[in-house]
Formats: sequence, structure tokens, C-alpha cells
Amino acid sequence: MRYYISDLHFYHDALNRVMDCRGFRDEQDMHEYMITQWNRRVRRNDEVVVLGDLSMEKWEKTRMVLDQL
Repeated sequence: MRYYISDLHFYHDALNRVMDCRGFRDEQDMHEYMITQWNRRVRRNDEVVVLGDLSMEKWEKTRMVLDQL
């Protein structure tokens, strides 16, 4: 299966607090939810095309999230 997604905005806490008001307790809670939902859907041989705005952090921190997906 091939999936297309954009605007995940990992490490962008303002989305939760100010902009989108996503309703999570904090950034970590938001990350855990998104990772869990991703892993429920995406399987080992699936292809995911991320169109943009994956993370607001540098590679080192973003890599920690990607390793969980």
C-alpha cells in the first residue's frame, strides 16, 4: 500500500497549544498518539510519501521519531 501524508509537525507544540488546539496534554502526548496511529495503519512493506512539514526539529531529534514509525 502507498500512503501520502503531510503536515505532521512533530516538535511543533504551538499547533497543540495555539494554532490547531489539537487537545493533547503536551507535545510528547501528541507524538505518542501520532506514532501509535501510524503504526496501527502502516505495515513493513508499505510506502509512505511525506509531502512536507514532517518535523520542526533538527535531524537528530526527528530521527528518534522516525525510528519509532
